[in-house]
Amino acid sequence: MTESENLLNELAAQAILSRTPPWKHLRLRRYTSMSPKAAELLADRPGNLELPDLVSLSSAAATKIGKLHSRKRGMPTKPKSGNKKSTTLEFTIHGYWLNLPKVRSISPQSADSLAQHIGSITLNGKVRITASAARELARYRGCGLSFTGTTQFSAEVLKELAQYAGPLNLDGIRSLTRTQAEALSKCRGYLSLRGVRSLSVETAKALARIPDEVHLGGVRRITDEVAEILGLAKGRVILFGLQHCTDRQYQFLGAKRHPQVPYPIFEAFDRTP
Repeated sequence: MTESENLLNELAAQAILSRTPPWKHLRLRRYTSMSPKAAELLADRPGNLELPDLVSLSSAAATKIGKLHSRKRGMPTKPKSGNKKSTTLEFTIHGYWLNLPKVRSISPQSADSLAQHIGSITLNGKVRITASAARELARYRGCGLSFTGTTQFSAEVLKELAQYAGPLNLDGIRSLTRTQAEALSKCRGYLSLRGVRSLSVETAKALARIPDEVHLGGVRRITDEVAEILGLAKGRVILFGLQHCTDRQYQFLGAKRHPQVPYPIFEAFDRTP
């Protein structure tokens, strides 16, 4: 397939829209780049917009998507059998999903435009972003910012992303250094780190300062010292993947009465008369 065939241009966008029922979300494979006009046409309609093979997103195309996508709230529903009319499904301010899981780089200008989007965004965990671009993304107006795949952001980038006030999904992070954990300790909203498998005392201390919920469902075992730290965390720490819990750890984790560990473990170690 040639580069021109991989380009989603205005004519291709018009053809797609002409054959797509208004109640269907858009999932467009094989396109690796997109023109600003195509972005405008596709974003100016209700529904999720998925471009799973897109690797290049220009600032002009990002501007069209950020300004237009999710602004239209009413999405028609498929008419029931024998009924020619469709009803309109009204979406809330949470808007629609924008899925760009393979975009390789985002400039500060593109990040500023995408931050105007209303809904939720999924990006590539290996995307190249600077601290300044991360600062723009942290201003995102939607209700979810996710990075898929293996994620290796620097502490400087994580510090900026931590300023995002909504749910921040960094499940692609497999391990945390002390400096990365310190950067994430400034998190303002829900943080998901389900890819992390173990916690040191230093990383636990940093994450325990986050006032909102922290999902650490990938952690399998912890030490007594880590259990004591997490038991006194400011927010709720989720450890549903924990495979072993001693009596002492159970007491530490239950210090604030948060349901932080799996229910079977609670049942096994609950000593309530």
